[in-house]
Amino acid sequence: MTKKIKPFWDHWPSISKWISSGKRLLLFLDFDGTLSPIVKTPNQASIDASIKDSLKKLSRIPFYEIFIISGRSLKDVRKRVGLKNIHYAGNHGIDLSGTGLPIPSEVRQLYQRMGFIRLLSQKMETAFKPFPGVFIEDKGPTLSLHYRNLPKEHEGSFRALVYYFAEQARRHSLVWRRGKKVWEVKLASPSWGKAEAMLYIQRNFRGSLLIAIGDDVTDEDMFRAIPSNGISVRVGKSKRSAADYYFKSIDEVDLFLRRLCF
Repeated sequence: MTKKIKPFWDHWPSISKWISSGKRLLLFLDFDGTLSPIVKTPNQASIDASIKDSLKKLSRIPFYEIFIISGRSLKDVRKRVGLKNIHYAGNHGIDLSGTGLPIPSEVRQLYQRMGFIRLLSQKMETAFKPFPGVFIEDKGPTLSLHYRNLPKEHEGSFRALVYYFAEQARRHSLVWRRGKKVWEVKLASPSWGKAEAMLYIQRNFRGSLLIAIGDDVTDEDMFRAIPSNGISVRVGKSKRSAADYYFKSIDEVDLFLRRLCF
């Protein structure tokens, strides 16, 4: 049974007291739809100056550890945030940077099988080329099929081709997950994503508190996996979310980060 998601700011007094307990706080933040508004094409995304300023201030406070955990490639998300002294996790947590932690064995196995994703990307590039507004993003161990700008009259045939590739992919141990106008494709085994990355990091910061904030399907993995010493916050209310609380918009994420700075 799905738990009832609650408005974050209605519970701020108790959450604020919990944050002020004196323990280190690990803050896991998605990028698109959480720090940056959803845009027509991924290369248009950017974060507001206010959010960037708050992240910069928080990165200088030893009490906080900031992790930007995104479906984007590691290089892309680091470039778009552009801050030092914070941690980055690209490809839904597969690529870790700045944590000082060894590469998990599961991630090494995924990289050993990366050639298959590349071959699939090339096949999909050819197959989806006739669809306007659709493009493939090859991110190494994962790929994304973006269709935000697909005209409505092409949706039926596009969907049929997606289902064809998804059915073929199951035979090769691939997982297709639909996000906001994007399909994410990755290897099914070994299992590694945002939830696994979050828990791996948390085990190496013993005694810390966790807050996970996101807005999309892969963030729900983190919400479901959040341990008892953490809370989860969805950007945008959803009755089907596993998150504890919700922010109404990115503006409330901005407000929260500013509150943490003081």
